[in-house]
Amino acid sequence: MTARARPDLDVGAGLYAFTGDSTAPDYARSPVFAAQALSPAFQARLLELNETAPDAIFDLLRKRLVTCGGLEQVLGRGSPVVEHFRRVMVRAGISDGFCMFAQDTEGGSVTLSAPSAAVVAPSPRVRGIWQRVGLHLVAGLRLRRKLAARAMSRDVLLSPAGRVEDASADVAADGDARRALTEAVQAMDRARSTELRGSPSAPSTSGAAWSPAAGRSWSTGSETAAGTWPPTPTGPACSTRAR
Repeated sequence: MTARARPDLDVGAGLYAFTGDSTAPDYARSPVFAAQALSPAFQARLLELNETAPDAIFDLLRKRLVTCGGLEQVLGRGSPVVEHFRRVMVRAGISDGFCMFAQDTEGGSVTLSAPSAAVVAPSPRVRGIWQRVGLHLVAGLRLRRKLAARAMSRDVLLSPAGRVEDASADVAADGDARRALTEAVQAMDRARSTELRGSPSAPSTSGAAWSPAAGRSWSTGSETAAGTWPPTPTGPACSTRAR
């Protein structure tokens, strides 16, 4: 993930990502940490930054499923969190950075951050795109946790085109259920494709049409893909340097 994101987010000091199992990011206890060309001076102070962070940042993050943008851009220049960040990182030559934090409703989270020597203020479109990426990531991690814990069973697996790839005996024998699921998945995919092509940074509404059809533990092919890594949108439109 960090390798795919680096061309768009790295502004000279690298980037890093880590996962969490609580509703606040905790670098020290993270089971997964990955970095790409991360500034050694920044990384040397990262643990201190996390351990001495003001409670205000955790209070803010707990209230949102996804938080994304430049540090000063999101919190304001006079924020105690921004002041603390700059005080710790002044010797590393870092004063701001892009950060995306996303969490699910069960306490899992993912943080993606790219420190910067200058103030970073990505456009609303860029922030919207990376918010989508964050929500896809955290949804995929949640699905992986559930599958690993065997906390969910799958009755049927469908591709985005609505083709039944796998089904339990009950679903395989129920033609009406298969047809209803195929039509629902096709409708969801058409709505989602239209939305993303028209405005990749806009909030998705296609899920609303899908929810009534998902009364059981249905899983689409796209959900399964999210369990690995959805293709990261890359290019100028996704860069923190884009306006």
